Amino acid sequence: MRWLRKWWQTYKLARWATKVLAESDMASVQAKAILQALAERKPICRTCLKPYDLHARPFGEWFQVRSILMIPDREPDPMLCDSCFEAVVTTFNPHATNVGTSNSGPTNLVLQKLH
Repeated sequence: MRWLRKWWQTYKLARWATKVLAESDMASVQAKAILQALAERKPICRTCLKPYDLHARPFGEWFQVRSILMIPDREPDPMLCDSCFEAVVTTFNPHATNVGTSNSGPTNLVLQKLH
């Protein structure tokens, strides 16, 4: 069932990319890059939709990102490029769980600014 879900996501992404090809020049360049990455079976970042080179990360870094994004253990690690990975880690407020501080708001600094 996972392969079917993965295939459907790839199919939807390819269909979306071909639709965007006709809209603008910059979008067509990005869509061509996405289509090329799909053809080469390269991973695509789930946040910025850019292809990236996959490299192994330590368990501690994945544990930190999974806890920040509140991803349950039953789901696989998110596909994040280096820049999006760093953005997730650096926007987190490390003092959100300190004793004596208020935990009434969101722990992510970006979400705090939106309130």
